Formats: sequence, C-alpha cells, structure tokens
Amino acid sequence: MSSVMHYWSFDLVSVGLLLALGLFYGSASGWRWQRGAGLYAAGLALLALVQFSPLHTLGITCSMSAHMVGHMLLLLLAAPLLVLGLPRQPLGRAHGFIDRLSTVFQAVPWLGWLIGLGTMWFWHIPDVYGASVAHDDAGIIPLCTLAGPSTDWATNGLHLAHPVSLVLAGICFAWPVLGPQPDRRIFPLTGVLYLFTACVGCSLLGMLITFAPAGSFAAYAPGQTYYAMLSTLPAGWQLQPAVDQQTAGLLMWVPGCLVYLTGALWLFFAWLTNEDETHQVAPVRAN
Repeated sequence: MSSVMHYWSFDLVSVGLLLALGLFYGSASGWRWQRGAGLYAAGLALLALVQFSPLHTLGITCSMSAHMVGHMLLLLLAAPLLVLGLPRQPLGRAHGFIDRLSTVFQAVPWLGWLIGLGTMWFWHIPDVYGASVAHDDAGIIPLCTLAGPSTDWATNGLHLAHPVSLVLAGICFAWPVLGPQPDRRIFPLTGVLYLFTACVGCSLLGMLITFAPAGSFAAYAPGQTYYAMLSTLPAGWQLQPAVDQQTAGLLMWVPGCLVYLTGALWLFFAWLTNEDETHQVAPVRAN
C-alpha cells in the first residue's frame, strides 16, 4: 500500500484548471466566502484528488477500474458540487456569464444532457480511450509531470483535454437541474425524465464495456504495463485485464446509474412537497 501512495503526479493543465475555477469563484463572489462555498471547495478538492493522486496514475497505467472511478468522480460528483456551490448572487462579469448560461440551458436544457452523455460516450470509444492514456515507457516514476505522460504533443494534448472536458461536460449536464438561479432550473418532473434517461444512457455504456470482448481496451493488455505498477499493488488488487474491464463497466452501470436515480427521486419528492404546500388551505381563524 505504501509504495502505491507514492505515485502522485502533477500537470500544468490540471493546476491551471483549478486556478481558473478558483479565480472564477473569487470574481463571482466578490472575494467573499458566500453560502455554498464549502460545496464549491469540495468540488475543487475532489478534482485535485482525482488528477494528482495515485488514482490517476493507476488509471493510466494498469487499471481501467481506477480510470472509471476517476471519470465518475469528475463527471457525477465534482462538477455538480461546483455548480451547487456557485454564488446565488454573482457579481461583476461573472454575473453576466452565469446569467447567459442559465438562459441557454433554460431554453435548451437537453443541450446539457447531450454534452454530458456525449462526452462520456466519446471518451470510452476504445481507440479514443487508448489514445487518452497512451504514454511513453520511460521506466521511471515521475513525481511531477508538467506536460503529460508522453513526449508526443498530440498524445499529451488528448490526455490533458480529457479531465477538462469531463469537468466542463459535467457542469453543463448539472446546470439545468442544479444551476445557481433556481427560477431558471428545469421543471422538476422534466428533471426526473432528464436524469432517468441519463441513467439509461450510462447503464447502456456500462453494459457495453462489461460485455465487450476482453482486450477491447488495449491499453491494459498484458505487456503494456507502465512503471511496473502491478507489482506494487497490495495482494488482492491485481485484477486480470478481463475482470478489470468488467469491473469498470459495472462501476458505470450500477453506481453511476444510482447517482442519477437518486437525483431523480430527490426532484420527484421535492415536486410532491411543493405541490402539497401549494394546495394547502390556510386555516380559518375564528373571531
């Protein structure tokens, strides 16, 4: 376990993304700690953990399951936390940006759905997936990779665009349901359909990965292991490539869908509660 915990790495794009998101919040909040800031900070912390921790190194070297956990944390948890934590009354230029974004997703909420689901499916096309985790067999363990895991600029570009696109896609997906302007969110029952259909899309992709022939994701085929990571894993963690692929598919299929269904149920009960309150008759006060 201790040797695995040494595989921390850093890249300039992820650091830049964190700084940009932090500066955006500072600008939007007038550099004050506003309500919901804790959620925003949690989203940033989760993003940093996924990108810099050994989970990231495991994901690009020897474990599709680890890579899938990173996907889900970015798309389904970090991005919604960032949206939920935005200031309710943004200031300056951020106000105009948030207002325009809310207007777009209020008018075309399914655009967020398409961006979110489309991005998730795109990164799991086997060839695209393989290119995003491609790396040079340098035979060393870098504590700090400033430009990516390869000496090829195109490979690094794809690798570095991967987390940025997932976070932005997750923000677009969450905005119609959790946007910072509640009056511009989609109608709760529409939100239930929005999340339920996302669950179906997520489950379908998870099933395809689970039942795809072993070796469909060639980056984890035997002989491709980078940095000899497998030998550093604790006993019981060393999954065979086929089992690792099935586990990754199941992670997207079951827990991923559960996140969407939980959100759909929350919206449904919120709608029921509001309906009950709306139809409550004020008691007649006796003179």
